[in-house]
Amino acid sequence: MSKILITSSGFLKNAPKEQIKAALPPSTYKKVAYITTASKVVEDSSYAEKEAEIMRDLGYEVDEIDLAEVPSETLEGRLRGNDFIYVQGGNPYYLLKNVRESGFADIAPKLIKEGIPYVGKSAGAYILAPEVLPPTWYSKEWRKFDVENLDGMGIVDFVWAAHYDPEDEEMKEDIQRGIESSPYPVRVITNDQGFLIEDDKVQFFGEGKEHILDPELKPEGHTGFKEEQEVNFK
Repeated sequence: MSKILITSSGFLKNAPKEQIKAALPPSTYKKVAYITTASKVVEDSSYAEKEAEIMRDLGYEVDEIDLAEVPSETLEGRLRGNDFIYVQGGNPYYLLKNVRESGFADIAPKLIKEGIPYVGKSAGAYILAPEVLPPTWYSKEWRKFDVENLDGMGIVDFVWAAHYDPEDEEMKEDIQRGIESSPYPVRVITNDQGFLIEDDKVQFFGEGKEHILDPELKPEGHTGFKEEQEVNFK
């Protein structure tokens, strides 16, 4: 069974933390390949170490991996030596660059299909989509590391905006403009929400109801994988 968890905040917020623990209990999924690449080029990366500490406290064995440093010929073996993959957030462009150059973009889809779970936080989740679009919708300027092609791994067939704050009107307007230009369905999650995808089924989880910004998109039994071309929105 393929298993993917998409979150904004990972272990830093209680609702996604509890969902990850329930889906991937440390008694069974002991070892985590913790990919911290996206956090390496942000001003304050202390959140990455904080999450590593939380995972260790929960009983996980953390194998930290920087895709920019691990030789591509050894990466697949390193990942297979763990029970699941956790990809940290940070700069989405730097992550995309290294996902491609390291070979992770070819390896990860194969491992997911084989049943190795994948947890993505923010940028670490964005790369699962057909394109990494949400960072282009906001006024924040990211260092782009010469990345112009925004194609993601295409494992999931929809796009989502992480860190949604329903009280932030500017963010809401930015996302709504993004929805209008996006060729893919767009969903949003707050820092306390996420999606659990098992095979072709998407389950929303977290605090409160899912916010639907596009009135035409009413998720109900949504198909999660690109190979399933029909997206079931009602």
